[in-house]
Amino acid sequence: MSGKPVSRNVVCSGGSVFTVVPVAGAVLDEGEFAGFVPHRTMMPMQRKGKPVFRFMVYAYLIGSLPTAYLLTRWFAGRDIRQLGSRNAGTANVVVNVGWLPGILTLLGDMGKGYLAALVGELSSVPLLPFLTPACAIAGHNWPIWLGFHGGGGLATFVGGCLALTSWPVALAGLALWGLLYLLCRDHDKSAVLACILLPCVVLFARESMHTVTFVATSSLAILLRRVQSIKEQARRWRHETPRENQDS
Repeated sequence: MSGKPVSRNVVCSGGSVFTVVPVAGAVLDEGEFAGFVPHRTMMPMQRKGKPVFRFMVYAYLIGSLPTAYLLTRWFAGRDIRQLGSRNAGTANVVVNVGWLPGILTLLGDMGKGYLAALVGELSSVPLLPFLTPACAIAGHNWPIWLGFHGGGGLATFVGGCLALTSWPVALAGLALWGLLYLLCRDHDKSAVLACILLPCVVLFARESMHTVTFVATSSLAILLRRVQSIKEQARRWRHETPRENQDS
């Protein structure tokens, strides 16, 4: 059976594709390519995007850059993990090292979340830019370079919000966190409550599923670190408090 002259894409070994076009006057018979010649402008088939896992690892490594640790070493020659709350984050640097290194730590930690979202945009997967900030938060919270003992992830979350033009979400999260802190007067516990409530607020506000995914995954990474911090504080309290005071 004969048909009208049409062009065809032919996949060859090695994953290349060639566009074949008919010679003038030729028709395509079913099951054959008689009368067709390769087009001179043939282009190789585009390769599939790099594995999603690779981009997530890149985001983790970006987040694991120990900004607070490096700046504390630079300005004070000390280990931030041995100062104050022992948290490698902005607040601890401000209180125990100074405002300038604290501000630089804040900018650096925000930049990690921002850059992680940009790395996600290099992938062909539309959802990935909304997942990579959570990977950067995980890297910030559990950096491989510091024995998996890092910061809290708030500044990195804000950086991801700015990259994804979700600054209203960042403001809502900070406001919610601040309100809960005023109610319970505990930094970690207020953060845990905020991480639970913020995804619900975003979902109730009928934000896009991409935004909900970003907030939920980032909140989970922050929540897990805060729960870990609460447990660490409890262990330190049991170790430092005399047994007779614990029994009383």
